[in-house]
Amino acid sequence: MRGRAGALLRGFAQPLPILLAVTALQGICWATFTAPFQGPDETAHAAYTQNLAENGKPPQFGTGNGAESTQVGDALFYLSLRATVGLPMMRPAWSGTDQRNWDRIASRLQDSARENSGGPNAVAKNPPLYYLYAAVPYLASRASGLFHWFYALRLASVLLLLATVAFAWLASAELFADTFRRTVATGFVALFPQLGFMGAMVNPDILLTAEWTAFAALGLRMLMRGPTFGRSLGLLALVAAAVLTQGRGLPMVPCAVVLVVLVVWRHRRTAPWRAWAGLAAGAVAGLVAVVAYRLSLSGGSTAYQNEIAFVGPKPFRLGEFLSQVWQFYLPKLGFMPDRLGPAYGARAVWVESFFGRFGSLEVRYPGNVYDALQALMIVLVLAVPAALVWFRRVVRWDVVVFLAATVVILTGFLHLASYRNLLGTDDPLIVGRYLLPFVAPVGIAIAFVLSMLPRRAMVYGATALLAGEAMLLLTGLGLSLERFYA
Repeated sequence: MRGRAGALLRGFAQPLPILLAVTALQGICWATFTAPFQGPDETAHAAYTQNLAENGKPPQFGTGNGAESTQVGDALFYLSLRATVGLPMMRPAWSGTDQRNWDRIASRLQDSARENSGGPNAVAKNPPLYYLYAAVPYLASRASGLFHWFYALRLASVLLLLATVAFAWLASAELFADTFRRTVATGFVALFPQLGFMGAMVNPDILLTAEWTAFAALGLRMLMRGPTFGRSLGLLALVAAAVLTQGRGLPMVPCAVVLVVLVVWRHRRTAPWRAWAGLAAGAVAGLVAVVAYRLSLSGGSTAYQNEIAFVGPKPFRLGEFLSQVWQFYLPKLGFMPDRLGPAYGARAVWVESFFGRFGSLEVRYPGNVYDALQALMIVLVLAVPAALVWFRRVVRWDVVVFLAATVVILTGFLHLASYRNLLGTDDPLIVGRYLLPFVAPVGIAIAFVLSMLPRRAMVYGATALLAGEAMLLLTGLGLSLERFYA
């Protein structure tokens, strides 16, 4: 008992509680500083949640009785919230007169004004797991009025943001014995501006990011310590949860296959039979969850309503796809066909909208900030292989393969979906928030690269990095506050 108490006290002495407190504070700030329904697709996600909570089913994609309920639609109109989306010159109507007018309108709305958000809804393709989660705070606070339940939904997302940071700590703890590098890796996640912003919006991306980060933590634990029944069962449960959250959770399936192969190879002589029984039990549980979804809450006749079918009006051509991916990152070579879609590439995704585009993507940093971030990203990409060579005698290559496979598989999935979409439209589909599952691996990579430096230089470098990131975070909050309320 004394040993357990001592371990618990030592755990609370770690930096994690401080990082979680900082994360909670910034999440509340993002939820408050960003005007209602101004996050990416927030109106559609809130409508999905409301329809599921009020009517017990998801909205429809192409038909229905309303894209949003009368309650939400009136607020969007009378408070200029619809007109504000994506337009930096517009502001919500927040004067005292506007508030009194809205109070009069809201007081006259009947309960039925909350029940007609059955579609058409562009995000009706999503499975319901996030919306089932969000329905809990919705039902608990709907009697208090629209903005109370909407703010409760945002705060529920902040809880998922906290879980993401906690999982990042667990992942880094599997790789770094010292608290300093764990703090650097997790601090990078906790202070990442775009993650903090999305972690305070009504959007399933934050649940998906938490699931991917948990997958990284659990995968690293299985590689480092071996499989058990609980870990194996948890792995398959995470995969099922990701698949039932969003189409971008589907790449976790091949990532899990890679992980299982690596775990079997690494621990083939020591793993107990119960560990493999856990995989079987997890597979059954995942299958049951998917079947239950299809029989009860599925919004369409096919999985994700063909969102990830990778078919379009034009045929798939492997050479064209590879050329498209090449030109996304590098200049076109002479023998390549012209790229599909607009001039949209790696900087827009991996730098600008990955580190920070807020509101409905109209709130952004100055261009020179993105220039500096791009330079730092290039340095990191070059430094990681250098660090692997530097530490080649002690590197666990199964860990490297697992993390690299996760990045490559998910990135390839995003490019495949983008190419499929460009076969019929001009929308490249990829934005930086889709890359948020990589924030924890990037933080681990940064801590790993810093390990090459002498101790004092490592401390100075990590301090400068986290201080700069905190400055970015505060600047983003300030820009959002000015954009909506100045």
